[in-house]
Amino acid sequence: MKIVSSLTAFCTILFASSLFAASNPAAPGTKESSGTFTITYYNGTKILLYGLQDIELTSDDANTSPNPTSLTGQAYTPFCVAETPNTGPYQIALSSDTDFALKNSSTTSSAKNIPYTLTVKSDTTDIGTWGTGSGNTKKGEFIQSPALTPDSSILSSDGPYTCSSTNTTGRSIAVALTGTDAADAGIYTDTVTVTVAPY
Repeated sequence: MKIVSSLTAFCTILFASSLFAASNPAAPGTKESSGTFTITYYNGTKILLYGLQDIELTSDDANTSPNPTSLTGQAYTPFCVAETPNTGPYQIALSSDTDFALKNSSTTSSAKNIPYTLTVKSDTTDIGTWGTGSGNTKKGEFIQSPALTPDSSILSSDGPYTCSSTNTTGRSIAVALTGTDAADAGIYTDTVTVTVAPY
């Protein structure tokens, strides 16, 4: 059984904006004439998520509950974040197309979905876990603590940006299958969205 989970990256840019417009008097005044205008400073910050990789897991235990010890493949993806210099830490949120469950890709299959969790790691620290199970972070909910600091600064050009994270050092997102029901043979997939934003 081959399990594929695609990770799609999105980045968020936060900025201030103004809805006001300059106001000029419609007619001359007898003693004075006044108008108004607004000064708007777009104090934005840039942030870039990079280094994500697709996750492919393989098992030969079809028709049994997923057994993590029988899986082969890299059960994590590295990730890195570049941010405007001196911006500070960033927050991270995960969501998935099928609510953290791998779905059989066959349109005729009645196979049950395989639930899973995703854990964001920084070095040896677990930042947060999304997915099935009590106490886990909700879909799309941001985590700000422990603080995550950017791996690099936004470059003046378009890159390239190189992410050197691994499962034990740097940043990574690890997947763990949590289903207890037997899984039919087939290919199971889900697409995960990772969102980072300064705060």
